[in-house]
Amino acid sequence: NHPLVSLTRLMEELGQYKMVDVLYDIFSEDELMQRTPLLAAAFLHSLGGAYHSGGNQTKALKYYQDCLSIYLQFLAPNDPSLSPTYNNMGFVYVALKDYKNALVSQQAALECQLQSNQPRVDSIIVYYKNIASTQE
Repeated sequence: NHPLVSLTRLMEELGQYKMVDVLYDIFSEDELMQRTPLLAAAFLHSLGGAYHSGGNQTKALKYYQDCLSIYLQFLAPNDPSLSPTYNNMGFVYVALKDYKNALVSQQAALECQLQSNQPRVDSIIVYYKNIASTQE
């Protein structure tokens, strides 16, 4: 992982959500991130998590969507490595009380695992549970 990804996760764990904006400013100037789209996607994913934890669901959703957009340039829409991003987007939609999009995101996370050559049973169970939580 790039140090900014690790630092973002650390700031999230410490509850230092205001520092996430500073990290994003650093990211926007980091040439390695700009030349390495999958690394940029991982960083955007970590930003989404930090903003979600900090209660800023609008920013969290934006970063998760940006992350997914980059991943989809390189991966099939049902690639199992996309499950966490779809899953986390579902959590944000639930927090926003947008249950329709939460359900779509959670189903996408589940489908990625079900169509995998090596599905993770523990993840499948969690995604089914998350689908149930999208009901009002």
